[in-house]
Amino acid sequence: TELGIEVFVTNLCNPLKIKGYKDRGLAAIEIDLSDFSESLDPPAFRDAVLFGARRRWLFHPYQNEPARRVERKLLQQTMKLI
Repeated sequence: TELGIEVFVTNLCNPLKIKGYKDRGLAAIEIDLSDFSESLDPPAFRDAVLFGARRRWLFHPYQNEPARRVERKLLQQTMKLI
């Protein structure tokens, strides 16, 4: 499985790049390292990336799946009434 990973240090991921992930259907996250010192040693950097840093989904192909399930269910119920 592919996963796009963006690292935020000084600039958030721009909307055009996020659109690219959406257009490709590629899940992507952003790891926020903006609160960490530039002088992190390698073990501290590793821990920040893997455990300590905030992260958010930029896009996930299934992010709207609950809404799609509700729409399908409503459509099925509507079709039964007709």
